[in-house]
Amino acid sequence: SGDDADEEDEEQDEDDDDEEEEHPASADSIPPPPALRVTARISFRPQSPHYSSLRRMLR
Repeated sequence: SGDDADEEDEEQDEDDDDEEEEHPASADSIPPPPALRVTARISFRPQSPHYSSLRRMLR
């Protein structure tokens, strides 16, 4: 099951790159804080085993 989680993360990383290419100016001017990207992933996969751990880090 661990390998499956890694594969899903790689797919989402590719999606993030596409979004940055569409808005290169805004991405260079104001880089998004890592916390925002983590929160977005939590909303996509709330069943992730790392969910509780990530929430603790954000607090």
